[in-house]
Amino acid sequence: MTSASLHADRLLSWARRAVAELERRSEEINRLNVFPVPDSDTGSNLAYTMRSALTAAERAAADDPASGVAEIAAALARGAVRGARGNSGVVLSQVLRGLAAQASAGGIDGPAAAGALKRAYELVREAISEPVEGTVLTVLRAAAFAPSEGDDLSAVIDKATAAARRALAATPSQLPALQEAGVVDAGGSGLVVLLETLKAEADGEEGATAPPEEDAGAPRPNVEVMFYATAKKPKVLEGLVSELRGLGDSLQVAAAGPKSATIHIHSRAPGRVVELAYARAQVEDLRLEVLPDDPRVSPGERLILAVAPGGAIKELYEQVGAEVIGPEGDPVAEIDRRLAARRPEELIVLPNGLLSARELASADKAAQARGCRAILLPTVRPVSGIAALSVHDRDQPLAAVAYHMAEAASLMRTAELFRLEQAQMTAAGPGQAGDVCAANDEVFFVGEGIGEAIEHTLGALLRTGGEQVTILSRPEVELDAEGLSERFGVEVIAFEADTIRGLAEIGVE
Repeated sequence: MTSASLHADRLLSWARRAVAELERRSEEINRLNVFPVPDSDTGSNLAYTMRSALTAAERAAADDPASGVAEIAAALARGAVRGARGNSGVVLSQVLRGLAAQASAGGIDGPAAAGALKRAYELVREAISEPVEGTVLTVLRAAAFAPSEGDDLSAVIDKATAAARRALAATPSQLPALQEAGVVDAGGSGLVVLLETLKAEADGEEGATAPPEEDAGAPRPNVEVMFYATAKKPKVLEGLVSELRGLGDSLQVAAAGPKSATIHIHSRAPGRVVELAYARAQVEDLRLEVLPDDPRVSPGERLILAVAPGGAIKELYEQVGAEVIGPEGDPVAEIDRRLAARRPEELIVLPNGLLSARELASADKAAQARGCRAILLPTVRPVSGIAALSVHDRDQPLAAVAYHMAEAASLMRTAELFRLEQAQMTAAGPGQAGDVCAANDEVFFVGEGIGEAIEHTLGALLRTGGEQVTILSRPEVELDAEGLSERFGVEVIAFEADTIRGLAEIGVE
């Protein structure tokens, strides 16, 4: 029967179980290690780091037999941080930090375990400068967002473990290096072992857990290694450079002084290069990059969803590469349905001012639950969504694309034209029923004619400059795009949009 919570003795017992299982399966995990550097040491690094954590926790328990779960969890995290070996060890140390952040005197219960997973994901995400899908971060994210609010410890561990296993099995489809080698991610495999041992501990089970899939490693790629080294003596730095000569080519040493230098080398044994560097000197700004003649991460399928009304505006969005979801009904459920059907690796959502803050949060959670990297762009109107799409480039990484699209949307100055349904006072003065208003954050024009309203709006929006005007207008709006272009000296692009909320939307870039 699963415990309602884990106390100090059970947490220590889990740490011992995790060490034993990681050590038993270290070679198995090592053979999965093909990304980012195929140095076959992920399993060994995880086992070493976890043992360092256990040693610190056992020392804390021996020093103070009354140590509670919070003290033991803190000792585990402290030992892992100090003893972290390799990238996988750093990730493990952050997972244990997440656990320590949620541990309390009352033990680790369901909410605490769920909170620990989410905090661990945040810490690992912060620790990885360039996250890649199909790695341990993907597996951890799936585990972190699988539990539901209010789940007890059993449900949290069961859901997290099941989600992590599914995410691990999917890693080859997300990372070409894994697919080519026919293996799952090594770091993710180690995380699954940790969750499985936690489940076994909470359930009071005996024996080892089932191993994840494995296969032989892939040929080692050529990796560019760069770092800044500071040695204690000039001869130590010279010795390091001499040792590196036999580990690769394109060795370059840019001396900053007799004891310091930036070192660059191409090597098929990058793990040995890094190990030597840390053994001989203080290392800063370490960078590793797989060179182009080897498997690289390529962009996966990217789905762009625009929330917009139907009709002509829907066709316009589809022409520029987006799928359209109507604002009526439950748009978040529709987003989740599209994710389930398409299984994209990346998602861009253009809300266009038609999703609430709650719906935006729910859409993001839906994407996270399906292991999809999601970007929600700040498009406040359909016209700003068109501006964002105009700079989209599928060949660019998601983060770079999101930056440029968000910039395009935010730099577009927009306004909406609509008719007053009844007489009322506006920020631009009194208006009668049927009058045309122009507004952005507030009404800045009110008058009788649509033509006058359009010209006034263009004059206001172009006051601070602009090169292109985009106008979405209903069919009944008579629009002379060529005349407007000549009058204001800018390019005017007009589209008929029979389902927008007002009479017209105008954007200036």
